[in-house]
Amino acid sequence: MFKRKVKVLEIPIDGHSRYILDFSRTKVVIEDVIKDITNNFENAILLFDSNISETYNSDIDKQISKLTEYFTKNNIVYDILKYDQSINKSITEKMFSKRKNKSVYAYKLVAVVDLKHFNDLIKLHLEYNTNIRIGLNFKGQKEKSERDFISNLINDDNRFDYYDIDFFYNYDLKRIALFSKENNEMINSLVNKFKE
Repeated sequence: MFKRKVKVLEIPIDGHSRYILDFSRTKVVIEDVIKDITNNFENAILLFDSNISETYNSDIDKQISKLTEYFTKNNIVYDILKYDQSINKSITEKMFSKRKNKSVYAYKLVAVVDLKHFNDLIKLHLEYNTNIRIGLNFKGQKEKSERDFISNLINDDNRFDYYDIDFFYNYDLKRIALFSKENNEMINSLVNKFKE
């Protein structure tokens, strides 16, 4: 059976290129790829939302505990928001569910991290088979940026006021998305490695 190459998709957005690296059906170790990409940067802002990360409900509390323990152990200041998660159940599920009275929570967690912590945080995400979103080359004001993320003030229109490169890994699709406001030379060189 032949080895499939990484598929590189280039999507133009407002005159700039958004790159999608598709690793589905390849034998590439995705953890190594993410490390290779992030190792080119000094810092990042970790943007964790358990809904966007698509963490299983049964694992959310465990994953959040591990992340916050890691931050505390490494003296990394973080901000966190816990909020009720509405789960749509059918009438039958509501009638027979053993946990119908149990609240389910979602979390938003944010922290600015240095390169030396990237590998550990990548491992923690992949351990729970979840999506990863980070803003590479963080350039905002730390406390304000963390509050803005928790308050839903960081969005597609202003995200590059906070960092240079938007990095998103979709676990289920096995795809990495890289996007920058500028036609970033670093992104181009990273993407070109997979085009060869």
